[in-house]
Amino acid sequence: MKLEISSKLSNWIAQSASYQSYIDFSIEEDSIAGYTIVKKYPDFYVSLYHLAIDLFKGKYTEINSKEIIAIARGMETFTIVGGNSFSGINIYEVYLMTASLRLLAGFSATSSLIVKGLIFENFIGKEQLQFVLSILSRNIFPKNEFSKSISRFLNSGEFSVLDQITQDLETKSEEGLSTNPQAYSESILAKSIFEYFKKNTLWSALLTIENNTKFWKKYVKENIEKRIWYFFPSQLEAIEKGIVASEKTFAMQMPTSAGKTALCELVIYYHAKKNPLSKIVFLAPFRSLASELRHSLAKKLQRYGLRVKTLYGGSVSTTTEKNSIDTSNLLIVTPEKMMAIEDIFPEVLNNVDLVICDEGHLLDDKNRGFDYELFLTRLKILKKENIRFIYLSAIVPNIEDVNNWLGGSSETIVRSNFRPTLFDYATVQLSEEDEEGFVLHFNPKDKRPKRYELYNFLRKSDYQFINPKTQRENTYKFWDSSKKRLSAACALKSLSAGTVALFAPTKFDNGVSGLCFEIIDQVRLINDYGIKNNDPFDFIDKEYITVVREYAAHIFSEDYLLVQCLKMGFCFHHGSLPQFVREILEHCIRDEKIRLVVCTNTLAEGVNLPLKTMVIHTTKRQYDRSWHTLSNREIKNLLGRVGRAGKEKNGVVIIPHQEDLEPIYQASNDISIHSVKGYLYKVIESITKTISDRNLILTNDIIENQKEQFLKLIDSIDSAILDLIGNDIDLSSLDEIASRLVENTFSYVQSNERQRGIFKHLIQLRSEKIKSSVSNESFPKIKKSGSSLRLYLSILENADLDNEIWLKKIDPINEEWIEFLFSHLEYISSIKETVEEGEFRYIETLERLKEITCSWLKGMTYGEISETYNLSVDQCLDIVNNLISYQLVNVFSTIIRVKEQNLQQDQIIDETISSWPLLLQLGFSRYLMLKLHSIGFADRIGIIALSNYLESSFDISGKDEGEIETILRENLTTILQELEVILPKLSILEIENSLSEK
Repeated sequence: MKLEISSKLSNWIAQSASYQSYIDFSIEEDSIAGYTIVKKYPDFYVSLYHLAIDLFKGKYTEINSKEIIAIARGMETFTIVGGNSFSGINIYEVYLMTASLRLLAGFSATSSLIVKGLIFENFIGKEQLQFVLSILSRNIFPKNEFSKSISRFLNSGEFSVLDQITQDLETKSEEGLSTNPQAYSESILAKSIFEYFKKNTLWSALLTIENNTKFWKKYVKENIEKRIWYFFPSQLEAIEKGIVASEKTFAMQMPTSAGKTALCELVIYYHAKKNPLSKIVFLAPFRSLASELRHSLAKKLQRYGLRVKTLYGGSVSTTTEKNSIDTSNLLIVTPEKMMAIEDIFPEVLNNVDLVICDEGHLLDDKNRGFDYELFLTRLKILKKENIRFIYLSAIVPNIEDVNNWLGGSSETIVRSNFRPTLFDYATVQLSEEDEEGFVLHFNPKDKRPKRYELYNFLRKSDYQFINPKTQRENTYKFWDSSKKRLSAACALKSLSAGTVALFAPTKFDNGVSGLCFEIIDQVRLINDYGIKNNDPFDFIDKEYITVVREYAAHIFSEDYLLVQCLKMGFCFHHGSLPQFVREILEHCIRDEKIRLVVCTNTLAEGVNLPLKTMVIHTTKRQYDRSWHTLSNREIKNLLGRVGRAGKEKNGVVIIPHQEDLEPIYQASNDISIHSVKGYLYKVIESITKTISDRNLILTNDIIENQKEQFLKLIDSIDSAILDLIGNDIDLSSLDEIASRLVENTFSYVQSNERQRGIFKHLIQLRSEKIKSSVSNESFPKIKKSGSSLRLYLSILENADLDNEIWLKKIDPINEEWIEFLFSHLEYISSIKETVEEGEFRYIETLERLKEITCSWLKGMTYGEISETYNLSVDQCLDIVNNLISYQLVNVFSTIIRVKEQNLQQDQIIDETISSWPLLLQLGFSRYLMLKLHSIGFADRIGIIALSNYLESSFDISGKDEGEIETILRENLTTILQELEVILPKLSILEIENSLSEK
């Protein structure tokens, strides 16, 4: 029999969803006075109750989870209105039924969240309902015999423990059927939930992988302590496919928060126990993701006994990092960091036999795709059949293509649409009836009950106020003067429901900054003139946000926009902020210390945050002097961040402007999601277009006379050849071997015949260029330098590689050394052009860039650099985090590596020189600061102050990280007392937390 909901009940459920939204958004209830369910609560409840009981009985053979969720959402209404609507309803039992329906639909995290406020004593004398609560809440009740049996089972994995529960529930069901209808209903519910438990408990799946309870004891114990009793349906599907125990390559496409990381934890646990000498690489393309994994996944795996090392931040590698890798089972690393390590220490890959590729759609990302694609290609070539890949993404429509490329098959693909927390999308439109109120139209392209309306979400009259100077009534027209006004008003209104992200694709006036100024204006109207909307300051942890604001003012300035936002009770988040600051803001959002964040898509880069509502200001981004709509793949990734399992029952995406509805609807329904092609595919595509537009016949002479933008594309081709070719090659056969190896790239596989022809032709041309420029003896040197051919040759030709300074032990801020390095920028066209004519032309000269760099090395904050050089703080952020910490670091580290590869016999470069680029990247002036960073400290100003204190108070010369950490622990109280005089409180807290996390 098929579970079906009548049209009348569908309308009632839609009205109930609307009613719940009124409560969430704190809108006056008189707006729903005309709803049918207001007068039909008894009929509504009885209809839902009978459907639910029949479902628990197992009456329906055809069940759609959407239908179950619809019934659950209808029942949730009665957890709000309670038992006052009509007699005979028990509010606690309604909670249980609602949560049970969610569980049976597969939403275990939401189910647990619904019963979070219930306790054992709510069901005195009702043993079976206590048992149901135990399963739903994932709590053990010592006074309930059923619950105690569940505890014994969870600790042992012995299914025989559950047999007695099955018999007892059956007996109680039979007794209730003949004597007590209420008891019978309770038995039906308990049996249904218990059957779900037996089928979906961790042990059920784990013992099909390895039928040995001892093997899994540590894993289960850790998860049970975290109240994780089940796998999600998406995870079970992957386990059933064989992803854990198989030696084959797998590809998984699952929505965000569907349990990919937890599944990886299981795979790593199993693999490490079965292969204790192997090494696992977890590729995390974003620094923010790598950092989050260091605090979550890494710590959990360490409790299992694994040795985990997390490396991210730039393309500079050190011997210390290499040594830490050697002693690790698992390396969590960004692709660019992995490439840098492998360039210098190729032996680190010797024992790698499992590579997990997270955020796999970034294979063709313009910033991260090159290193990602080449590293995977390099592993494919090097390891052949002796490596296993697990490729993960939420948004790759052609996942079969990637899986085949990595060595998988049609049997090793896992696709799941399961999302543990659902979300609704809603447009904002002026009411046609009174042109006063604004209506949220939820899921406007769906049918009821999913489609419903929320009236008077905003009202024009809410923004009317009396001007104290003129005593006249004014109206702040948020609806027609500016798009930013409406978006900001929607974000503020949504604060009642939970954490809100207001998204814009860009940082500045048309994006994040402009929206922040608009929110500040509206909050002032709320405070000064009493307009009716939410003040974000009312929703913050005032004490902690004061600490964050103090820190932000210290490193930026009191006038900086972020500081002004924090004063008003909200923040912003984008890629130009320092990594540590972003992590602090993410912590504020995650722990609900702040409810409103204005952000770009950096907040969607793999980081898990509990967002109830996302307001999308626009889906358009401006570049090349015109506006472009975000790709549906980008939008889908963004939508995946709304509604987090265990934090929210459901999420909401608000679309203030009608033109954004279609791309958001398409993305949410997987329509026109463009395929992943690979970074080099885009390079070839661009080169093909240039050839066609300019009618070029390619030769190396013509290539080298093109503009810098085209030459950068060619650099990618050169680097691909150099990265994929082995050290011991005979260059006479380079073109043939390179052509064959490049065929292993994903980009080549995805190219059409014309593109492949151009690809092959370019490989042949550039191979000839390499052969004519590099000897067999020097070829390994260019590979180890990690440089492009063009930069390597330019360094060999122009750099002063014979200067005696190379053999000295230098002070990091030695003026002679810095002057020497900066003299090389005269022939590095990319840096010279960007400073004098390009993106950073406001710096004006390389000399001024050198001065700013020295200030950064000497410990100046962003605010101090801003004031010293008459720059805005935002300009300083871009200079430091892009130009200095990325572009300059890459250039200088390449120059140093070229010198290292061209040393005379018995010559050695001191570590003070080889590690200098890492100091530059982090803004440190002494090597002790690097050691503190390696120990785990992340706050730059805290590290600088701590370093100064240690050097003045202790003899630390020659001491390693472990010895320094011991000194810190033994003297922590004294150190903190000394430093709290000069450091912001947040820096002091970070020092304490960094040591307590060990």
